[in-house]
Amino acid sequence: MNSAYREDIDWLRAIAVLAVVAFHFEAPAVFGGFVGVDIFFVISGYLITGIIQSEVPGGTFSFARFYERRARRLLPALYVMVALTAIPSLHYLLSSERLEFFRSVAAVVTFTSNFFFWLQSGYFDHAAVEKPLLHTWSLAVEEQFYLALPVVLWVMLRFVRIGRIPLAVALGAMALVSFALCLWLMHTERSANAFFMSPPRAWEFLIGGLVATPGLPVLRNARAQQIARGIALVLLAIPIFSLRPGPGFPGVNALLPCIGAAVFIWSGIGVATQIRSPHSHHSVISGRFPIRCISGTGRCSPLRGSRKPAWCWIRSTRSSCSR
Repeated sequence: MNSAYREDIDWLRAIAVLAVVAFHFEAPAVFGGFVGVDIFFVISGYLITGIIQSEVPGGTFSFARFYERRARRLLPALYVMVALTAIPSLHYLLSSERLEFFRSVAAVVTFTSNFFFWLQSGYFDHAAVEKPLLHTWSLAVEEQFYLALPVVLWVMLRFVRIGRIPLAVALGAMALVSFALCLWLMHTERSANAFFMSPPRAWEFLIGGLVATPGLPVLRNARAQQIARGIALVLLAIPIFSLRPGPGFPGVNALLPCIGAAVFIWSGIGVATQIRSPHSHHSVISGRFPIRCISGTGRCSPLRGSRKPAWCWIRSTRSSCSR
């Protein structure tokens, strides 16, 4: 994987962020915007697998540096979000609710909030709308994945000396096992387990990891790249605008957004990116300034955690005013 900056991934992040925000703020027609989280999982799997498989063979990979970069990217925004969420909780929540809220804070900072909320209610249950930190389950799943995959990849690349094709086969096999587990949990009416737990969600990260393996064919024809990008956008749009929240997710319903995200990333591999500041003279004159501002939303992905608390407090304010 080329470590060069890719603006198209910021665009994909922006699609994911805007979809989730629109869903939580009940924007018309964005019934399935919650799949933005699945898009993020695919992006994370692609980026992390690419970093590790490019650094380990050259002996430049360091677990300390890997986790230090992750902490610098995530923790400041996470802690600010938790602190700002705690302030209105003192006003809007009852005493018993405050205790529950600060228990959830403890789960958030230890990256176990997926377990915490799994034991309480489903993501789409009515009671879930009163939990301002519920969305952090996805950050917990992501961090748990980051604890496992780097070690697995490091062992395979450093000691097993696995090649490009076997690496793709190994990632594909793990993805199939994870997806089979997800389907089994859905079939046995344990959709909450499939939704909140890391093992039945790992296949979404691993799909992104498969795209990062060097053995994957690269589209060299510009027309083919455009067609693939168009197909990816359609695959993303279908679930965002047609899926309904409920116990039927993830399972098979999570395939379209994940495949769409993977195809979107794959279609941009090997495409040169001309980097310009969104504030540059050319961007403003050419009319691309507003467009680049939207793509900049993707670069703020660590702040995506703020959407659910804001939505919860807006609902609480409305309820208080209607009394």
